[in-house]
Amino acid sequence: MADDHLIELQHVTSPAAFWEQFAHVMGSPDGLLTYRYLDCLQDPETLEGHMDLRHDMRNATGGIMAAPLAIAIAEGRGDDDAVPAPVMTSVHIVDAGHGVRSLLSYPLDGPSHSGRTLSFGAGGMLVDADDRERIIAFTQGLGVKLGPAPEGYVYVPPAPSGVVDSPDLPPLHDAFGVTRNAAGDLELPLLTQQLASTSGTLHHGPTQVILEALALELATEHAGTDLLQIEDWTVFYTAAGKVGPFVARGSIIGAGNAHPDRYGARVHLCDAGRGDRLIAMGTGFFRRVG
Repeated sequence: MADDHLIELQHVTSPAAFWEQFAHVMGSPDGLLTYRYLDCLQDPETLEGHMDLRHDMRNATGGIMAAPLAIAIAEGRGDDDAVPAPVMTSVHIVDAGHGVRSLLSYPLDGPSHSGRTLSFGAGGMLVDADDRERIIAFTQGLGVKLGPAPEGYVYVPPAPSGVVDSPDLPPLHDAFGVTRNAAGDLELPLLTQQLASTSGTLHHGPTQVILEALALELATEHAGTDLLQIEDWTVFYTAAGKVGPFVARGSIIGAGNAHPDRYGARVHLCDAGRGDRLIAMGTGFFRRVG
């Protein structure tokens, strides 16, 4: 069975209890794994984020993966006035980040709109922390407000992960608990607080990680090499993941077209504990390197 003690902040009415439980989800060692494991931090005044790049955030060519970028740009945003949930995220990588030690992320200026239930942002940018003129990626997102947040928001930094960078680090999807089931599909385990957001449902971080892992696996099988760099990555969140296990499946798209050095993969994630309900869909495009 799924964890019966998941925190669902949209149902908490006391302001003090709301922020106490928020702090537990976002900042405790037994709370949400996503930002803690990637050691994402944010300046609450400027919304500028920081994330050091490790070996487990890179592919076989040494280039950056998309999921860590999607996670880094989202950390700590939208929690001040609502219980947020993503509807769509996209990452457009313009620099594979070879030799980059650390990233800075920040929201872009430009048109945006926050409606009664949906928030349309101007997008974000990730740059080399040591050379802000070196742009790594642009991102875009759309979110829904599940419920209002009371006054009193204070940014809660994730607990330090204690992860030391090394070529021997496990793949990112292994660290998030992804395994291969009897059918040969990748899957996340039953939902626990380490994988759950403040809404008590599967967080976008594990969703991003497992879907990109499968997309790369499919592209690698089709290309006959893992020397690939992801360039475009989009995920749509179609329903809340509430039980698990969460099973990822997918296929190659555009095979045999006029661009033999490009590979597309379409992947999706289903909640097996809720009748295989579709909860997310992703599309990734990879370029052969070398």
